[in-house]
Amino acid sequence: EPKLESKKSSKLEKKAEGNTDADNPEVGDTIRYTITTKNTIEDSLVENLVITDTIPAGLTYVSGSLEVDGKSVTDAKDEDAGHVIEGKVTGTFGDVTDTKEHTVTFLVTVDKGQSGKTIKNIAVVGGDNGDPDEPEEEVDIYPRGPKLESKKSSKLETKADGNTDEKNPEVGDTIRYTITTKNTIEDSLVENLVITDTIPAGLTYVPGSLEVDGKSVTDAKDEDAGHVVDGKVTGTFGNVADTDDHTVTFLVTV
Repeated sequence: EPKLESKKSSKLEKKAEGNTDADNPEVGDTIRYTITTKNTIEDSLVENLVITDTIPAGLTYVSGSLEVDGKSVTDAKDEDAGHVIEGKVTGTFGDVTDTKEHTVTFLVTVDKGQSGKTIKNIAVVGGDNGDPDEPEEEVDIYPRGPKLESKKSSKLETKADGNTDEKNPEVGDTIRYTITTKNTIEDSLVENLVITDTIPAGLTYVPGSLEVDGKSVTDAKDEDAGHVVDGKVTGTFGNVADTDDHTVTFLVTV
């Protein structure tokens, strides 16, 4: 009676353009999966040994990358020893009487939207006789390095009594400042994004005017997303994985 001993491994094969983490896979990178099995019982027979692996969501098979026992095979179901149909990779070995290692290897790319996720992949190894084996491998997809693009603008909000210049601020007028930032790199992560602005001499903060991402927050340093302490305005956003605009806006008087 045969007994299969199997394992599955992954290796970062190629970095996508613009990705910088040489040690960990990011969105767009290419990963090589290798499934290895051997019969550990001498003088036994594995009838019709087959290795199959259904590629999980979040990964895309690289056409033409399948190899069975070190030999390249076509993706089509034909006379050679392997095929890939509807995301299921198959390597066939016929009857196996040896105790040597037999392998299936192929490439996948990481799809968009997988940043920060763990992808689990389970292969099935078995024959017509004996118990099947199910080696598995988990791959953590690391976020790309972020890049922030920010701008600051001011707008004349309210004229003070007696002031007549509608286009330019005068002493006593109220000005609205808006600071906007966004991460320009898809599938990347900005850890603990914070916007701060120290109000310069000559301007006075208008109490209660602070808004973070369009929501009014208190001036006190509490559980909400912003505060104003000693003339320093702060907006907090936590970890940001999107590429949307994030804003801090507040009023000052001249």
